[in-house]
Amino acid sequence: HGSDWWFTPSYSICISCRKSDKDLDEGHGLKRCGKCHAVAYCSIQCQKDHFTRGSHAEHCSILKYLHQDRNCLQNALICAGATEDCDSLVIRKLKETMRLLVPAYELRVVANKQFAAQKWKESAVNFEKAIQSMEESKVQAVAVIKSLGLSNLADTSTTNLWEANAARMYCNLVWCYMQPEKDNGRVKFDMGFDTDLLFGDLDWDKDLFPTDSTLILTKMKMDSDGYELRRRQNFYAKAKDALHRASSIATHWWKFHYREAQVHQCMFEPKLALKALIDAKRYAGEPYPHYSVEEEGVSALKKIGMLEQQVKQVLRIVDEDVVKKEKERDGKPQGVLAAYLNSGYTRLSTHSRLPMESMK
Repeated sequence: HGSDWWFTPSYSICISCRKSDKDLDEGHGLKRCGKCHAVAYCSIQCQKDHFTRGSHAEHCSILKYLHQDRNCLQNALICAGATEDCDSLVIRKLKETMRLLVPAYELRVVANKQFAAQKWKESAVNFEKAIQSMEESKVQAVAVIKSLGLSNLADTSTTNLWEANAARMYCNLVWCYMQPEKDNGRVKFDMGFDTDLLFGDLDWDKDLFPTDSTLILTKMKMDSDGYELRRRQNFYAKAKDALHRASSIATHWWKFHYREAQVHQCMFEPKLALKALIDAKRYAGEPYPHYSVEEEGVSALKKIGMLEQQVKQVLRIVDEDVVKKEKERDGKPQGVLAAYLNSGYTRLSTHSRLPMESMK
């Protein structure tokens, strides 16, 4: 309440008027904020006052992350040897640790708003800054927790918590780098023709875009000279770099492998995409900080399954094309010799015969 808003040591008092449960009528206890769950109120009026005239409008989204982290870390400290009620020293260290997260989460909240508004470039900039801030504060946070003298579990849990939060931001960052440019709200494809004729019925803002198999297959069929593949390798370089940077901390998070599959799909690499989706399925069923397998696992598997269908559709067409080309080539001469034979053995140049190098 004030300068230390990031840490609420007790939910037994109203954050606005300071009333406790004892001051309230029976059946009218304190209720927590429905979004952050970090502060409590005695009435709707106190909640409105704190949100409009207080600081909660500014801090609610940040407190949501801090509250989750505090509960997770506090439980880990108890498992590592701290008392159930956490003595004053542990509380002080927890408060100091949460303070280290504030700069990263301030940037993360801004990036999330820009992400929701599809302002991809601006969002990517702030996610990069938030990740950098998170990485810088991790060493300090581990040092603070280590000073409590608990078991190594406390240090490991702190590291895992910091890395899990960074992994989530990396996944959003990759998605930002995957988005094509827009011109007056319309996606720019540079295909050389009116894309509405072919894609007019598609919704570009769906989660599967830009990994939609219809778009991928169309671009692949048009890429006779390899230009589109080279262009995509250049376009998705930032996304691949973000995945590479996240690989040391995010490999146990299902969404990391899901994003990896999306990038491979966009880069005409369906086999690598399927391989990444196998890992995504495996980790969707394993616990992770702030991830509930029971509550979110079904949704995660649904998203993985939808992308898997898109990837398999691309892979099936690609494999059919390969087989078709092999059949067409089988047993037939290639290159200059094929042209010579197909011409009925007529001269193919102004010379009396083909140059020996061309015949070879």
